[in-house]
Amino acid sequence: MRKFTSNLTVLTAKSGKYITGTAIDGNTAIHFTVANNDLNAATFIPEANLVVTGDLKLGDVGTVNVWITSTVALISLPELAVEPISAPVVTPAPIEVVAPVLTSTQKRAATIAAKKAAATAELVPF
Repeated sequence: MRKFTSNLTVLTAKSGKYITGTAIDGNTAIHFTVANNDLNAATFIPEANLVVTGDLKLGDVGTVNVWITSTVALISLPELAVEPISAPVVTPAPIEVVAPVLTSTQKRAATIAAKKAAATAELVPF
């Protein structure tokens, strides 16, 4: 294999285990393969213009097969159509008041506390 550095214009790209596709450098057709990661998935898209390095071998007449090892420069990316994102409509759920469920020990303690409060209130002079 031979090393190369090239200014590619990506024509097609297909994502799988690796990103594969076709590109052109001047008038030479190139079949490329590159690792599939987040950065490469965002940059190896049709109409992207990149400066890359890697290994090459000659393919059919007028074509070169390359394994791209690194992207040296990002010259340009195509203008992507951006659709506006609308905020989701959120309707609040109705509030449901639920009375607490007391155990028998808690009920007994509440009764004792209420009786003590009532007895204390009767002892307060006017």
